[in-house]
Amino acid sequence: MSALMTTRQLSRNFGGIQAVRDVDFVLLEGEICAIIGPNGAGKTTFFNLLSGILMPSAGRIFLRDRDITQIPSRHLARLGIARTFQSSAVFSGLTVFENVCVAAHARHPLQRGLFDLKHRRQIEHQSSRILERMEIAHLRDVNAGELSYGDQRVLEIAIALVGVPILLLLDEPTAGMSPLETERVVNLMRSLKTTLSVIVVEHDMDVVMDLADRVVVFDRGHPIADGSPMQIERDPRVRAVYFGA
Repeated sequence: MSALMTTRQLSRNFGGIQAVRDVDFVLLEGEICAIIGPNGAGKTTFFNLLSGILMPSAGRIFLRDRDITQIPSRHLARLGIARTFQSSAVFSGLTVFENVCVAAHARHPLQRGLFDLKHRRQIEHQSSRILERMEIAHLRDVNAGELSYGDQRVLEIAIALVGVPILLLLDEPTAGMSPLETERVVNLMRSLKTTLSVIVVEHDMDVVMDLADRVVVFDRGHPIADGSPMQIERDPRVRAVYFGA
């Protein structure tokens, strides 16, 4: 498999604190990679660098062969990078279907999205297909504010899929969910890898071990281990730093 995203000597400083230092990272096409580590390890800062929320102090980021180091998040979506956040980001007063349609309209010129009937029907068809893919089509007419927490997170992923991304960045997608909701969302996320790659920051180690093809462990701003879930679970450095062994 070829590389989808690559970082070279990526670093980010906050004053005298080096939150991320000299990170060389490769994400392969069709891969689900989990980023884990103790609090303060730098994983969230690294994640925000990849998504354009933060600009690096040094180093480069590449999407395939394109240098995207200085491209902010609002423009990365046009290149096929989508992300979700820890807190819910849906319009609670709109239905599930309307939430996805609004996101789809936002990706097109205002006059075309509102006044072109043919285009509006295309948007509605695309939105319906996304809801089916995420298994929430039966909730299309329910206000987002009335959804369970798990369904709201699924809706957020559905909204992220509107732009037909090649890379999806998920920030703690199962936080606060019940075991049944978590299992369902993990299965949905796993199904996404048929069409895109995923980077996920996640604290739930059961989710990480069940979902990820590869796990990168951060400590003090730098990866200390990179391998399969089984390799990471057995790595003595990870046990010492992350699991407290």
